[in-house]
Amino acid sequence: MLAGACDNNVKSKGSCGDRILDPGEECDGDLLTLSTCSDLGYYEQNGALTCRSDCKIDVSTCSGRCGDNVFQSEFEECEGNNLANETCQSRGQGLGTLACTDTCSFDLSGCAAQSCGDGVITVPIEDCEGTDLGGATCLSLGYHGGQLLCSDACDFDKTAGLTFGRC
Repeated sequence: MLAGACDNNVKSKGSCGDRILDPGEECDGDLLTLSTCSDLGYYEQNGALTCRSDCKIDVSTCSGRCGDNVFQSEFEECEGNNLANETCQSRGQGLGTLACTDTCSFDLSGCAAQSCGDGVITVPIEDCEGTDLGGATCLSLGYHGGQLLCSDACDFDKTAGLTFGRC
């Protein structure tokens, strides 16, 4: 029997600071799992990434990222509830509620696209559809008379006789 040939003390495997990347560590010493701020979802980098003493990457050299509640127009369409004054209508997507995704791009799923020519007047985007003027007349629009028409863009075409207060 050999006494002392084996060490019977239990060793802790994978500890922070041993310069070995273990599960759960983002870094250890100068070993990093990611090398740039953009790898971490940031827009700008102002220096090298380093490892903190708790084996987490120090992101103090990184700035600007989606989800920081700061709208950055050069990188993002939107940020949280800040839609940069855009709406479904201004985006050419008809009516509805424009939203922002967690990747700071527009979510158009709440928009109802304008569908001129489908036979249904979509208010307030469309004034009319084909011959359906929605009950409007030149008189109801404040003119003295004339013939109201619907344009190919589903808005009122009053130019047919726009003279002397007539449409």
